[in-house]
Amino acid sequence: MGRVYTGNRADGYQSIAPIYDLSTSWALAPLRREMRRLILSAGYGAAGRVLDLACGTGVLMAMLRRRGVRALGVDLSSAMLGKARRNGLTGSLARADATMLPVRDASVDCVCLVLALHENTREDQDAMLGEALRALRPGGKLILADWLTPRGVVAQAAHWLMHPVERAAGREHYRGFREFLRAGGLEGILARHGLVLECLDRRFLGALGLAVARQA
Repeated sequence: MGRVYTGNRADGYQSIAPIYDLSTSWALAPLRREMRRLILSAGYGAAGRVLDLACGTGVLMAMLRRRGVRALGVDLSSAMLGKARRNGLTGSLARADATMLPVRDASVDCVCLVLALHENTREDQDAMLGEALRALRPGGKLILADWLTPRGVVAQAAHWLMHPVERAAGREHYRGFREFLRAGGLEGILARHGLVLECLDRRFLGALGLAVARQA
């Protein structure tokens, strides 16, 4: 996969990595199953190459590999990648900053990004998405899951349920979450990069979006 991250940024997931899968599976399992379905229905089987950006403990990668998909994983957290390796994933994993990906231009067919944009500054959000687009081959797909700007009372209520969770993740994380929403959420960043939204599945009472997008 080329160069790997050699910086010294703190690993914010050091303490949560051992319990991450147990504590998040109730929410992430349905998203991952739908992402796998979307990837397979797009024809990215054995002939395709999927990049799981901010792959965490590698659960989505494992699901894809069991179906014959060549999945590559990148994450900044050495603790999360260590858990991925203990989960049985070997090879095609790299510790890397998502704003400086260790992949060649136009080298993957699909990039997945699950709940990672909102926890960063707007500058880093744009850099992450820019790098994902650089890595995509012409006609490739982005499959993204992240928070939407809430529409209606029910979505607003669902959002407020998440505020304590996002706040507990740390001051910088929570600041990124709030700035992400103020800038239009998932739909806002896709529009900012001029991407074509092929479909948007509203989940968690309309507070969370699962989107398939491509370059115009």
